[in-house]
Amino acid sequence: MTQKPASHNVHINGWQGTGKLTVGPLLAKSLGARLIDNHTLNPAEVLFARGNPLHA
Repeated sequence: MTQKPASHNVHINGWQGTGKLTVGPLLAKSLGARLIDNHTLNPAEVLFARGNPLHA
């Protein structure tokens, strides 16, 4: 691997309209993390740059 994987994952689950996507970016910013949500079409776009071999 050319990039260190994340050491922690936070999974937020709840009913529609409960604020998961409102809280997610705030939580990610406070943790210095990236947010991947179900609205992301290609999670590799969030995790790795296009030139990175892990972007498959």
